[in-house]
Amino acid sequence: RADHQRAVRPRISAWRPDSDAIDERLEIAISPSSESGAPFILSVDPVGIFNDRRGNDSSWEPEWMAASQRTPGAWSIESRIPLRSIVGDRPTGRTLLRFNLALVEPGAASRRWTWSVTYGDPYNPERFGDLVLLAEPGSSRR
Repeated sequence: RADHQRAVRPRISAWRPDSDAIDERLEIAISPSSESGAPFILSVDPVGIFNDRRGNDSSWEPEWMAASQRTPGAWSIESRIPLRSIVGDRPTGRTLLRFNLALVEPGAASRRWTWSVTYGDPYNPERFGDLVLLAEPGSSRR
């Protein structure tokens, strides 16, 4: 949820299917390992326009859904990202992912608030936090 001092009046100044909107957005970054490499980036803005890519490759097409909700002074998103879109076949046991969230406010004074501090390298999985997923014994859920 992004809270603001003033009422939210989202607008899209420019958007192309192969790039992020230039306006405020929430970015979800996920990498299957801590190795340097292109993480999966999923982003959504206050009006519900979303984008996905692997590094700079926009041909990656995961099966994910996102929706946004705006209220005076805030906006929030809800998202469903199937694990198979990130790691392929259904993992068993323990799955370690590198994970980060960022609220991005582009512009002349671009700002980025992140869950895990990346020290100026926002797409470096070595700077992400750990997300550990444990499969339930005998579970068939994906």
